[in-house]
Amino acid sequence: RINLEVSHMVSDGRGTLSFFQTLLYAYVQERYGVQGIPIEYDGSDQQKSEDSFDKYYEHDKAGSTHAPKVYRLTGWKDTADPTFMEYHLPVKDVLALARANGVSLTSLIIAAVVCAIRTEMPQRARGRAIRLDIPVDLRQFFKSATTKNFFGLAFVSYVPGDEDEPVEKVAAQINEQLKFATQAEQLKARMNRMIAFEKNPALRISPLLAKDLFLNLADRITSRETTTTVSNLGKIRFDDRVAPYLRDINILTSSRGLNFVLNSFGDDLSIGISTVFANPNVIKNFCRYFSSQGIEGRINIDRTREEVADDLIETQFEETMMRTKKAGGQK
Repeated sequence: RINLEVSHMVSDGRGTLSFFQTLLYAYVQERYGVQGIPIEYDGSDQQKSEDSFDKYYEHDKAGSTHAPKVYRLTGWKDTADPTFMEYHLPVKDVLALARANGVSLTSLIIAAVVCAIRTEMPQRARGRAIRLDIPVDLRQFFKSATTKNFFGLAFVSYVPGDEDEPVEKVAAQINEQLKFATQAEQLKARMNRMIAFEKNPALRISPLLAKDLFLNLADRITSRETTTTVSNLGKIRFDDRVAPYLRDINILTSSRGLNFVLNSFGDDLSIGISTVFANPNVIKNFCRYFSSQGIEGRINIDRTREEVADDLIETQFEETMMRTKKAGGQK
């Protein structure tokens, strides 16, 4: 197993993946003696180190955003020791299910996440929106070959209300929202707004301490506007001489809440799940949807049986406390 960890300060998922592919090519050459593998990434050093955010920034095209009242996940957290999971499903089966419902694979996965969260929402919160941000690679909209950060955010939201709509109906709504949110002009407007904040003259001349305080506040406000994140890096391809040596490719991200990262390699759809929450019910609900559709998967987790048992004890304790608090409130 080869693990590569990269700080988001250095690069985003797509840029890191380009480097990881090159790393794997070098490994296969050294370990198995496979020669003549071309390096797929052919950008110049200048192109690889380009700040594409700055290059394509247009001050007069910064768009505004409005977030509804958002539902935020709650529960027992361990931010110092998040749980990381890999959920593997056959691509062809998930894709067939998505196509049968007239939606994209990404929309189906997002809808399954939304409904998994909805199941755990208290009744009093069902008027709030389950809002997700979806990172989108901006290189496809601009002439950029940078390996630095260059992504935008698309947003989708769903308000459960009193009715539990099926996943497939939710997926149709998500699919329409994604079509609009991932249009080039929408992504560019959000990108320009983000860069305009960075280029604010008052912020640029402020002392570092003031910058840190201000940015921490902005980060807190932004985090309150989303319930969770789902990112899809799409199909990952390797040279035919390298692919036989690879079983699966998995991508995970650090999290202060609950995050999902998708990618596929061959017929393996890998869903990387990162969570700081001890309660696994949202993840269980998510996996059970695919099982209910006859699509069986496998899970890898960075926990021993004993650690999983400890997490369940914490979850049971939390649920007991919540029931006690609720009973006390009813009196």
